[in-house]
Amino acid sequence: SLLAETWARLGEYYRQRSADPLQGLTMMPKVERAYLRAISLDPYSPKYYSQLRDVYAEMNETVKGLDTLTRGVRNNPNDLILRLLLVRELERNGRLALATYHVKQVVMRVDPRQVELYIRLAELYELRGMKDQAVRSYQYARQLVPYTPQSAGRLRRVAERLGLSE
Repeated sequence: SLLAETWARLGEYYRQRSADPLQGLTMMPKVERAYLRAISLDPYSPKYYSQLRDVYAEMNETVKGLDTLTRGVRNNPNDLILRLLLVRELERNGRLALATYHVKQVVMRVDPRQVELYIRLAELYELRGMKDQAVRSYQYARQLVPYTPQSAGRLRRVAERLGLSE
């Protein structure tokens, strides 16, 4: 909505002003309130959640950032960017089981074309000690992921960690 976008722009304005060291601490609560208002007016706009998460990252408020992304995905379950941001934050916080769940949601429901995420699934399963699932995801990745030097390197590392021959 137009009103939500206005609040988001106000949040961005405050955010730019908070870059000034003299105004930084006093502006951040205003930035937060503006984005929260934008979200309350339009909870189905994924960009407001990612913008607010960026604000929380600047404030070193990881729990609030994670909560914001979780709410964003709950209200926008098919948004690829929010899901991937959530996965990254979950991994940073050591919540690998939940990160795995969200990666699976992307490849199964949100965007099945994101085949490179099968490599990430294999990596996550391996980190969690779930070798059978890791091997299965690795095999899918070998079949589906287009060859690039980066994907080949990641696949080789996963294979080594799983004790598989390339």
